[in-house]
Amino acid sequence: MGTLTEVIRKWLRGQRVWVRFRELNREGWSTAFRRRLYQRQILGTPPVRTMAGGPVEVRVLTWRRDWINLIWSLKSFYHYSEVDYPLFIHDGGLEAHQIRILAQHFPDAKLVTRSQADEQVDTELRRQGWHNCVRCRQSSVMARKFFDYYLGSTADRVISIDSDELFFKKPIELLEPDPHGRNLYNQDPETAYSLPYDQLCRLTGLNVPEKVNAGLSVVWRRSINLEHVDRWLAEPGILDSPWLVEQTLHALCGAEAGVRLLPSTYLSTTQPGLPPDAVAKHFPGFFRPLLYSEGMRTLIDSGFIRSLMDRSLAHPPPLTIPYRIRRRLAYYRDVVFWQQMIVERCLPAIMPLVYPPRNRRPPDPAAVKSVLVWNIDSFGDLLWTTPTLRALRAGYPSAKITMICNQSAMELLETNPHIGRLVPVKAARFYEGHGLFARINEIKDQAFDLMLILEMGSRPADAARLLSRRLNVGYSVSTEVGLLKKLADYTLPPNSPVAPEYWPAYFLRTIEHLGLPVPPATLEVFRTDEDRQAIAKWLRQVCSDGQNLPLIGFHPCVAPYANLTKKWPQEHYVDLAVLLLAKDRARIVLTGSAEERAECEALAEKIRAATGAQVIVTAGEFGPRRLIELLAAMKLVVVADTAILHFAAAAGTPTIGLFGATNLAMIAPRNANCIALSENLPCSPCLQNRDRIPFWPKCIFARQECMYSLSPSRVAMEAQRLLERAGESNPRISLSIAAYPDGI
Repeated sequence: MGTLTEVIRKWLRGQRVWVRFRELNREGWSTAFRRRLYQRQILGTPPVRTMAGGPVEVRVLTWRRDWINLIWSLKSFYHYSEVDYPLFIHDGGLEAHQIRILAQHFPDAKLVTRSQADEQVDTELRRQGWHNCVRCRQSSVMARKFFDYYLGSTADRVISIDSDELFFKKPIELLEPDPHGRNLYNQDPETAYSLPYDQLCRLTGLNVPEKVNAGLSVVWRRSINLEHVDRWLAEPGILDSPWLVEQTLHALCGAEAGVRLLPSTYLSTTQPGLPPDAVAKHFPGFFRPLLYSEGMRTLIDSGFIRSLMDRSLAHPPPLTIPYRIRRRLAYYRDVVFWQQMIVERCLPAIMPLVYPPRNRRPPDPAAVKSVLVWNIDSFGDLLWTTPTLRALRAGYPSAKITMICNQSAMELLETNPHIGRLVPVKAARFYEGHGLFARINEIKDQAFDLMLILEMGSRPADAARLLSRRLNVGYSVSTEVGLLKKLADYTLPPNSPVAPEYWPAYFLRTIEHLGLPVPPATLEVFRTDEDRQAIAKWLRQVCSDGQNLPLIGFHPCVAPYANLTKKWPQEHYVDLAVLLLAKDRARIVLTGSAEERAECEALAEKIRAATGAQVIVTAGEFGPRRLIELLAAMKLVVVADTAILHFAAAAGTPTIGLFGATNLAMIAPRNANCIALSENLPCSPCLQNRDRIPFWPKCIFARQECMYSLSPSRVAMEAQRLLERAGESNPRISLSIAAYPDGI
């Protein structure tokens, strides 16, 4: 009986259906269902085109259980990195249909089959007499990554990405070569090698780096010394843990070549949680449910799938016939059916029947007890609502004001005394057609006498109007964007580019309509004593040389979607620093987000080389309120059309705003100590010259002439005038600026 049972078991283990049935039982059927639900959404996205060769390669190893995860991993990497590095996919046990689908998604990638790798790598290892390497490669699947990647490569650097690694922001650290030639690795929560750490150091005589995780790495090919590797593999016990031997060999090679671990924004953990500043996360484990429920879901909620589809519609690559059909069906579903038919045609016709016009008048101020304000824009645009909030509090002193805002920017309003309650939401969903009907549970049972919809986005404005009618708000006032304008009791006239109005002043028209006093359109942020003390302490630390030098702030980066339309060239910032510091000494402070730090550091090196001045990089160090507190301590800020422009205006700091593609009449702060500069080219503002996707201007020139033509000499002259004017009311502000040579 026992023999028969063993025969049946052996036969079943060879049946693919039985193996998958057992895997599903181990994983859990509900977990597997959710995994499949998330996983397969990537299959409808367009292919990624890559180069045939280059100094940097991307190499991956995958098998039949991980091949869809690999598509997620690679597409998130290439999407956020904006590179086209050559791609090599190593076959760790793929089926024929999986290879075919991978080829559709990565048509330029080279597939390295197991037979090809065995023939090339084993032959070379035996020819060199490295028999321990051959034995290691044959005993460990993971060791194939170590030997096959670097023996088969001709590139200087190899980026290795595991199938369970997802990216959420631009991985700048992976793209810039280490200046000291060190290898770059993810950081493990704890040291995990195939031998105990102390024993490994003792046997090899090396100071082995700790916590090296090879799941995500950038390795210089020259750092892999297989002669030394063959010697290390002769040590007893080093092959006893086949899943850790590859990581161990990387740590040993790194001990000779140098190792730099990736920062904490690159996570590697089995614990849940994805911080807002996370660049990437490694989800280790056999089933790893968090890869799907947390990682893939976060990407989906952030619009990652949509942006991949949108990019394909704007720049269609050569496609295979099956994908062409899938893309067309997705277009009909998402654009033709949902967007054009449902959102743009049916809803404007149906919703006035479901919610007919109410012909109401603005409420009596004494009767208003609760007010709902809607704005889910990002940092700078959210600040534009602060004059309106101030006017609401003055007009309705006893009313409870509830604000629905973007959760990523809510810190700006947390200390605002005019708001009684903040309701943060994920803004991305309201920009989708489906988000029109999204519910906000925190307020679903509340009654409001008045609702102000201060939106510049069509979809969010329509979602807010629908919300106002579902909540049966007493009276609603809305900006003039979107299609469902009739659902609001009153809609403002449009803020037209023909007769543009500063957006905060435009929002204040709602106050005028309600019959309340209209204050100046002055932005404000309420910083705390804790914010002031934190920045004061930081300033004492970085300015510890005892010299009371003024601070000049540069914000050199813009959002990735606006790199071609808003960004002032780095070399212009260097030339401007030379001009500003030609006569008077000062410290330069570069601000930015965490993902912009590498770019700021590169600019800092150039400015130091050109001026010899102290350049302080603060990218990613402060939240919005403390950053505004830091801006308030500066003598001058130079910035393009980004949130920092409005932060500096709210801080009252003398500010130069650099404009090109966007309409400065609508956006530039109205403060007396703020100057907005533009070359006013015939094509500016260029919002009419836009791609269909991503709904942002596409420059008609080879480079953004509107920004390049803004010379540092003109900016320096305007800075001098601004500081002289500001110094009349504030004697502490003064700065001599050198002559302005032409051509700078």
